[in-house]
Amino acid sequence: MNIKQTIKNILQFSPTKNLEIDKIKIIRESKKEELKDFSFVENMLCELGLNDEELFNFPEKLIKYTGKGLQSWQYPSQFGKYLIKLTDYKINSYIEIGAKHGGTFIITTEYLNKFNLINKAIAIDLFSIKGVNEYKKSNSFCKSYAINSRSLKFKNLIERHGPFDLALIDGDHSYEGCKSDFLTMKNHCKILAFHDIVGMGVPGVVKLWNELKDKYSDEYDFFEFIDQYSEVKDKTNKTWLGLGLAVKKTN
Repeated sequence: MNIKQTIKNILQFSPTKNLEIDKIKIIRESKKEELKDFSFVENMLCELGLNDEELFNFPEKLIKYTGKGLQSWQYPSQFGKYLIKLTDYKINSYIEIGAKHGGTFIITTEYLNKFNLINKAIAIDLFSIKGVNEYKKSNSFCKSYAINSRSLKFKNLIERHGPFDLALIDGDHSYEGCKSDFLTMKNHCKILAFHDIVGMGVPGVVKLWNELKDKYSDEYDFFEFIDQYSEVKDKTNKTWLGLGLAVKKTN
């Protein structure tokens, strides 16, 4: 079997989970003013459901929300503030590189759509994303691709579908992989978001984020959402996850 066929066979296997897509009604039935209130959004993200992998970096109070709903792999304390900050900008198009089970992608798309209608949302991962495949059946603006973001095929996809208002880079967590995604997207997107900017288990992402803040301070405004749960930080002596925004400055 040749390499191309081997890769094709791998991509046909999807380790992603089925999601409870009907949970999106929680966002759709919420009022705009509620969706800009942090306490409301933080609680809502819990109700939407959290991922149940690597539970050692979740506090006890969140465990009851894991393994159900949309299963986003996020701290509600970080994700909520990040989403609210995004309402400061006019965002009509979104791409997520490294969508995993699809929960973060679906929540972000639904949330942004309450403020500015989304006309294009694309989820990328190495594997077929079950949750997004279900979601896009009733949302024609949504597409998903099983593709390596470091491939020429991906670069061609960006040329064809871009530009984007917002991109979340959450794929290859090595320094080289994250930097490659940044370089691919920087000229095709006005707002770049990065996941795991303080995740001690992924030093490559942390290193790149700090380099970007230093090297591109004249080109971007940077924002960080890195709240930690003291229970977890004390137990592990590490910081986890974290979301960063790099917003292109306007002249």
